[in-house]
Amino acid sequence: MKPKILFRIMVARRDAIYCVLMKELFERMGWDVMLTSIRSFQPTLERWKPDVVVTSSVSNSASYKEISPDSLVVFLDAEGFQAVDGNRSVQFSNNRESFDKTDLILVWGDAEYKPFLDLADKMDVSKVHVFGNPKLDFVRYLPKRLRPKEQPNSVGFVSRFPRVNHHEGISTLRNLWEQHTLDFTVAMAKSYTSFYRAAKAVLEQTDLRVSVRVHPFEDIQAYHKYFVTAFPAEYRDRIEINETLGFTDWAIQQRALVSPSSTSFLEAYLLNIPVYNLDIMSDTDGFNNAYADVVAEWQQAADQPRTYSELCEMLVREQPDVKANEDIELQLRKYCDWDNEKSACLRAVEMIVDAYNKKEKKWTFAWPKSLVSLRDDISFRRTIKKQPLHVNFSYKEGWHETPEFIEEMADMILGQK
Repeated sequence: MKPKILFRIMVARRDAIYCVLMKELFERMGWDVMLTSIRSFQPTLERWKPDVVVTSSVSNSASYKEISPDSLVVFLDAEGFQAVDGNRSVQFSNNRESFDKTDLILVWGDAEYKPFLDLADKMDVSKVHVFGNPKLDFVRYLPKRLRPKEQPNSVGFVSRFPRVNHHEGISTLRNLWEQHTLDFTVAMAKSYTSFYRAAKAVLEQTDLRVSVRVHPFEDIQAYHKYFVTAFPAEYRDRIEINETLGFTDWAIQQRALVSPSSTSFLEAYLLNIPVYNLDIMSDTDGFNNAYADVVAEWQQAADQPRTYSELCEMLVREQPDVKANEDIELQLRKYCDWDNEKSACLRAVEMIVDAYNKKEKKWTFAWPKSLVSLRDDISFRRTIKKQPLHVNFSYKEGWHETPEFIEEMADMILGQK
């Protein structure tokens, strides 16, 4: 009987892409794999009784063990830059029951791993390991055939405005009386205004196209409804709203990126794609600079035009190679373990397989996968009927399109092994 592994995908357009790749790797090793969203995870766990559960939530491992006591629970970090809530060691030490119930903890780099070592006298940190940044596999192993031979005619606009465009349409009024919520909302409103004005300048002053990559926590449909229609009809055929799972295969088709300060800077840096930062023009440079050191470094490493005309002048020229930056190189080593040339996804898969092989095996009655999938299909159809925006955030296999190059990437990764 095949070992069974269940992934709880937190955010569709942030996490699903590398989980799909890991699914391909596990299946080639003879495993049975299911990918679920937050909506479908618990019912699937209750009925399918997987041998391994993979989650990016710090706080829920105890409840998973209650539902399926014999499952191996793995924390697979989905975000290695913990700028606000403290590092993972702090989060787990504040939730000790969850730490104790988690069998394997996989973090991106030493920035998250080393603080665990300071707690070795209080916690079993032998279960904590570095596996790298899985999103960067899509830089290292992206098929060369996808890279354009000439500089594209499209400019990528990367959004980051979830406080004013929530993925389920929740009003900006929610929690607005809290000072930090107010501060972020004001900053994002100013940033979106600059984002729109920059796109308007590109459309009016150049012949370039505009392709918008919507933040994973935002509502994609709002851009079709409010962003595209805000422009005169003669410009609309030059605007694209990207809806794919992956960031990197979209970014590589852009001559440059225009963005507020964002983690997407790292992928662009490694792909040799210039980033033009909007923070000065939106008057959010001070706010973002003070938010976290890593954010300040992304901001300062990017080009920062001061006017929309200057931005357009920068975009129409032949795009220069991205300059090496010591702060960014250090981030890649410290936070993403980039110097380890092995696939992060494969490293995680191998550590999970090794932990499973050491585990005592018990037979448990479970529903067949086909029946579990049928139940989820019914649940999904009911959900999107009530809430059409559900798919902005929640992954559904078969609804969200799997990139055609995943098998090709798996070939390269396993060929390297």
